Amino acid sequence: MELSGVTRFVFALSYAAGPLIVVLLTLPVILLIGRLAVGEAGWRRAMNAIPFIGPAYHWSGIAELTRMIALFLRCDMTLDQSMDLSAVGVSDAYVGELAMGMSKRLERGEQLFEVMNSTPGIPKLLPAIVGASSVSNDIQSAMIGAADLLDGLAAFRISLLRIVVPMFSFLFVFVFVIFIVTGVFAPMIQIINFLL
Repeated sequence: MELSGVTRFVFALSYAAGPLIVVLLTLPVILLIGRLAVGEAGWRRAMNAIPFIGPAYHWSGIAELTRMIALFLRCDMTLDQSMDLSAVGVSDAYVGELAMGMSKRLERGEQLFEVMNSTPGIPKLLPAIVGASSVSNDIQSAMIGAADLLDGLAAFRISLLRIVVPMFSFLFVFVFVIFIVTGVFAPMIQIINFLL
């Protein structure tokens, strides 16, 4: 009597469990070494590449930056000074690097819209909002509005994940348990059928 494919897979999975556990235990160490190797800004840049979570995380950092810029503009600082201080104060190191580069370009006399539009890593809606605000000459309000919009987009994406991830996790566990139960009981069913 030949074992079913599901049962053979369950046996193979039980043999692979040891090496799989070793890989899962060493993964945090590998991630820690990678984080130390690439630095804070490189780590944040890598985290931004994670689907669904990364963009929301990045948008939150950009929203924090735009709020800081608006705060410094309210204190009657120039735009390049506001960008420079915000680059130092923002908690996301990658966003801080982007802001520092934009600050240097603003010091050379480039327009904020052009700087943001040509900086990779800046969401494309931000230059559009800043460009529209240059007509009314109210960059401070535009920055606060952009921050609110980015925070709203990030919150929406995170709330969507809170709905979808548990559902797919339950579905995955359910299918996995059915698969394991089928693999374990299939030989017994085959034996009973063979004896009848």
